Amino acid sequence: MKPTHKLVTKTILTFVFIFVTISTFSQKADKTNPYYRSVKNGHSLNSIFPVDDIESITVTNYHASGLLTNDTQKASYALTEDELNKLKKQFKDAKFAGGLLVKPGDIMLSVKLKATSKAKTGSVYAYKGNINFDRATDRNGNKFSGTYYLPLAINFDNYK
Repeated sequence: MKPTHKLVTKTILTFVFIFVTISTFSQKADKTNPYYRSVKNGHSLNSIFPVDDIESITVTNYHASGLLTNDTQKASYALTEDELNKLKKQFKDAKFAGGLLVKPGDIMLSVKLKATSKAKTGSVYAYKGNINFDRATDRNGNKFSGTYYLPLAINFDNYK
């Protein structure tokens, strides 16, 4: 009996260790954005802005550096190809929530478009679950500003 008891104990401890390790180091999944449901019938960002023209996005988090007064100390992160594709899908499904609902904060996005694109990004900033365009130009050359809710409550603070 003793050898079986030791084997069972080791097996249980191994499973507990693996479970705790995976739970500790796994990234939290983005949750559905509760605000997105309220604007689900609004026009999508993709209907006025050519999301497919986005070539790259760099997330700059001024809060991450701790030094908001010195631009050389900001924390910037260029999205990988996989991250860019996932975020572009979110942008395509993003829905108009209204004019600029929040003021610019610590997280700014530098969005590079194809050279042939008629659209211009203007100032782009983000908060959890939303993207904000200020003084942007749409695919037809018209100016627009607004807040768009993303389907997922993406936390842009994670890009540091």
